Amino acid sequence: MLIYLSSANPLFGQKRDSLYWSDSSILKEVVFQVNDSLIKRFKFSPKGIRYSIEHESTAFACTYSILTDTLFNESNGVLRATVEHQIKRLSQSKSCDSLIQISNIRLYQKGELQSINRIKKIGSYAPCPCGEWKYYEHNLPVFDSTFASCQSRYLNNLTLTKVFWSPDSNYLLELYREDLFIVMPGQGSDHGATLVLKSKSGEVIKVVSSDASNSALHRDIHTIRWDLDKNSLWYNRSSNIEWINEESVDLEKMRAKINGFMGTTKWDYFNIPSVFGDRSYIIGEFYGEPEYDRTLDVVVLIQDSMGSVKMLIVDHYNYDGLEQFDFIEFEHLEDFGWIGHFKAVRKGSPIWSNWVDGGNDEGHRTFEEVPNNEVEYLSYDAISIHAGESCGGGFIFWKENRWNWLQQE
Repeated sequence: MLIYLSSANPLFGQKRDSLYWSDSSILKEVVFQVNDSLIKRFKFSPKGIRYSIEHESTAFACTYSILTDTLFNESNGVLRATVEHQIKRLSQSKSCDSLIQISNIRLYQKGELQSINRIKKIGSYAPCPCGEWKYYEHNLPVFDSTFASCQSRYLNNLTLTKVFWSPDSNYLLELYREDLFIVMPGQGSDHGATLVLKSKSGEVIKVVSSDASNSALHRDIHTIRWDLDKNSLWYNRSSNIEWINEESVDLEKMRAKINGFMGTTKWDYFNIPSVFGDRSYIIGEFYGEPEYDRTLDVVVLIQDSMGSVKMLIVDHYNYDGLEQFDFIEFEHLEDFGWIGHFKAVRKGSPIWSNWVDGGNDEGHRTFEEVPNNEVEYLSYDAISIHAGESCGGGFIFWKENRWNWLQQE
C-alpha cells in the first residue's frame, strides 16, 4: 500500500506531498510545490537513503527539468552525479518541440569527479551529445573528446525517424532527420542525417552528423547491416561505424597461447581495481595500419613467477590462430607492478605532459597552459597508466612506427 500525506510549510508557503513505501514509515518521495510552475522532488530508497533531488517545471503543458538535479548512490548515499539544466526556445511557438534543453552532467565515483558531459535534447526527442566531454582521474583532467557545438544547427530541430536494434538487442542506432540543407532547382530537396549509436542502457557510443566525414543523406539510409563479431555496422554502401566492446574479450581462452609465448605456465593476470571494475586488460586499436588491420588489439598485464609485471600486447585477437604477441617495454619501464589505473584513451583525443621539470616554471600546468606544439592528438588509441597513490604515470602511444612515452603526473 502506498500512502500520500500532504502538508503546507508555513515558513516558505510550500505545499508538501509525502509518499511512503508500502507498509512502512520509510519515505519513498517528498514533493514540494515551490510555486505554480516549479516542483522539487526528494526520492528515497527502501532503506531510507535519499538518492535524488530533482527540479521540474511546467509551461504550456510541457514538463521539463530545470535548475540542478543531484543524484546519489542508492546503497550508501554517496554523490553520484549533478545535472545542471538550461532551457531555451527555438521559436515563439508554444509547442513542446520548440524547447531546447542543454544538460551539463558531472559524474562522480567514490567522491571523485570522473567526467563532465553535455547533452542536448529537443522537445521530446532523444538526447544528443554536444560540446566538449572531459574525463578525469583524481579530479585532474586526463583527456577530452569534442562533439558538435551545443549551439550548432545540426542539433536543433532534429526529428527522430527510426530506431534500428542489433540482432542481439545490445545496441541501437537512432536515425534523425536534420533541417533541410540542400535545395536543387527542379530536383527536389534532401535532408541530412544524424546517427547516434547507443548501448541498450542508453550510453552514447558514437555520433555521426551531416558535417562528419562519413556522413550520409537521410534518404540513403534504409537498412542497417550489423557485424557484431567485429563491432561494426554499415548504414550505406560507403559508410560504417566501428566501436569498442569492453566485454568481448575472453582471456582464459588465450591462456594456452600465452603459455606458448611465455614458455612457462608460472604466471597470472595482474588485476587492477579501478572505477571501471577489476581489470587486467584493455582493448583498442593501438598500432598497425588501420586500412589493413581492422582487428582489436588487447593489452594484458601479466605477472611472472618472480612477481614482475609485464605489459603484453595481443594483435589480431579476433582471428583465432593468427594472434601475435609482443611485450611493450621501455628502458625506464620494465616492471609495471606499480600501476593503479589502467585504461585506453581513444584515437583523436589530445594528450599532453602536465609537468614542467626544472627551472622557474617547474610544477604542474593545466591543459590551457600547454603550448599547442606540445599537445599530441592521437592517431591510434593510447594506453594510460598511473600509480594508485602518487598518480604519477603517463601515456604509451604508437607513432612513427614505434612506442612512445609521454609523462603525466
